[in-house]
Amino acid sequence: MVVDFEGTSRQVHRAINSVFNMTYSYTVFSVKSILDPFIPNNLGCMLPITLKAPEGSLVNPRWPAPLWGRTMVIHRIPELIYTALAPAVPKRAIAECGSAPLGSVGITTVRQNGEPCLSLSFFFGGLGGRATGDGVCCVAFPHNVANTPVELIENGVPILWEKRELICDSGGPGKFRGGIGQEFGFSVPSGSIGPMENEPVFVSLRGGRFERPSQGILGGKNGNLAELIISGKPILGLSKPQFSLKPGDWLRYKIQGGGGYQNPLDRDLRLVEEDVRNGLVSIEHARGDYGVVINGETLSVDEESTRERRESLKNKSKMD
Repeated sequence: MVVDFEGTSRQVHRAINSVFNMTYSYTVFSVKSILDPFIPNNLGCMLPITLKAPEGSLVNPRWPAPLWGRTMVIHRIPELIYTALAPAVPKRAIAECGSAPLGSVGITTVRQNGEPCLSLSFFFGGLGGRATGDGVCCVAFPHNVANTPVELIENGVPILWEKRELICDSGGPGKFRGGIGQEFGFSVPSGSIGPMENEPVFVSLRGGRFERPSQGILGGKNGNLAELIISGKPILGLSKPQFSLKPGDWLRYKIQGGGGYQNPLDRDLRLVEEDVRNGLVSIEHARGDYGVVINGETLSVDEESTRERRESLKNKSKMD
């Protein structure tokens, strides 16, 4: 097998470049995990895989090149390979994940007693749908970093955590739905529980999917886009990854869900009904994406209306 990254963007001045050996390790991991995940790692597994990565590109930069944030690039490699191989091995592929690239929040400021403090936390979206079931919600992939409990963050820096919840309709529709994304938010308090007077709270963010959502595969649909709002102002992407906050400011970050797997019109009616009852899919999206009509009072499936609705959507799809 030849994996060719010809056409990849040239290396950049920001610290997101990945050296060849890192690119190679993620490539081999991706191929092995979809084709034969259980065989022990050995040289024989790797010999059949040839990697071509243009010198001077994001995935094989020339020295000197900044590398620290390389996960922004290499965490996309598995989904590229899975998507490419999905038609050949559909039962083993998963759709794109909202957990890639790795999302992190770094917060630094000064406490009331003059002591500098720091918190670095990690948050993840939903995994992609797969042949055996829905994508898992809010877990790491392809990395193995854990979600950070909010109690640890509040203990580390003087902020007030206000929200952390699953986002309705964020998982890409499919026969097997993409994992649900999450929204979190915090504010900077004043007074005795806030930072030292006149000391800013610096927030450094890392993440992605602000312009291109997690893609569905084999007929599945895309997840939601990531969103960042600071004190009521939407921020377009992370072109400015560090922000300075003061008491009274607040932040909301919506992390994306995973892509869907196969046609959402083939999803089991009871799974859609269960999603609606659990607040993971709205009644409107159940009807629009899945062709499932849900009674607004009983939250149960109207089977006759659903049959008509799905037939109509399938006919429309054939005409398109």
